Amino acid sequence: MTAFNRRDFIKSSALFTAPAFLPLGLSASPIIKKEDNQVAFIGDGKMYSPTESLELLLEIDAKKAIETDVYGKGGVVEELEKEFAKITGKEKAIYVPSGTMANQLAISVLSGNKSKVFLQDSSHVYRDEADAANLVFNKRLMPLGQGEAYFTSLELRKAIESLPENEVFDAGVGAVSIENPVRRNNGALYPVEEIRKISTYCKANNIKLHLDGARLYLASARTDISIKEYSFYFDTVYISLYKYLGAAGGAILCGDADVI
Repeated sequence: MTAFNRRDFIKSSALFTAPAFLPLGLSASPIIKKEDNQVAFIGDGKMYSPTESLELLLEIDAKKAIETDVYGKGGVVEELEKEFAKITGKEKAIYVPSGTMANQLAISVLSGNKSKVFLQDSSHVYRDEADAANLVFNKRLMPLGQGEAYFTSLELRKAIESLPENEVFDAGVGAVSIENPVRRNNGALYPVEEIRKISTYCKANNIKLHLDGARLYLASARTDISIKEYSFYFDTVYISLYKYLGAAGGAILCGDADVI
C-alpha cells in the first residue's frame, strides 16, 4: 500500500483518555459541553465544540508539548500508528482520514487482481460507501446474510463453491469483509465462533479477510474478547478513532507489513 499525506494528529501519553482533533470542527455525534455530566445514549461518543477543542489542545500541550509530525520523519502520528500495531498485534498500522477510505484501501489491496468480495448485506461497505469498491476499485461485492446481521461460515463456503456452476468466467474471490459490531443491525455482534470458522476457511483457500471494526471496542467490551484476539483472525483491521475514543475524525488501518 502506498504512503498517504498525513495531517497532525494530537494525542497525549494516555492514548484513550485525551481527545484528538482532525479536523478541528468536525463532529459526528451530538455536542456535549465539557462541563456537563451527562451520559449520551445516541451517537458515537462524546464530541466537543470548537472552543472546547481549543481549550483541550492547550491542556494537552501544557502537560506535554505537542510535537509536529513530519512526513517521513515521524512524530505523534507515527506514535499513534505504532501503538495501534501493538494493540491489534499486527506488524504495521497507518492513519487515514476516514473509515470508508480504510475499508476500501484494505479490500482493494487484499483482493489484488481478483474481483469478488463477499460481505454482509447489511454492512457499511455494501450499503454506505457509495459503491466505491465497484466504481473506484473495480471490485464486485457479493452480499450474504440478507435480512441478518451476519452470514455463517457454511453460507460463505456454499456461495464460493457454487460459483463454477453459476458463472461462466472465473474472476476469482479476492477477499471477505466482516463488520463487527454491525451498525445497521443495532450493533449486533458477529459470533466469534463463526469468525474463527470463516478465518480458518479463508486461510485454507488463500482468501484474505478484512475486519471493519469501526466500533470494535464495543464488541470487545461486550464479549470480553480482546482487540488483539479479534484482530488475530483477520489480515487487516480498521478501527475508527472518533467512535468512543475521543477524536474528531480519522481511522487506523492495521495489518502485516507487506499489506499496509
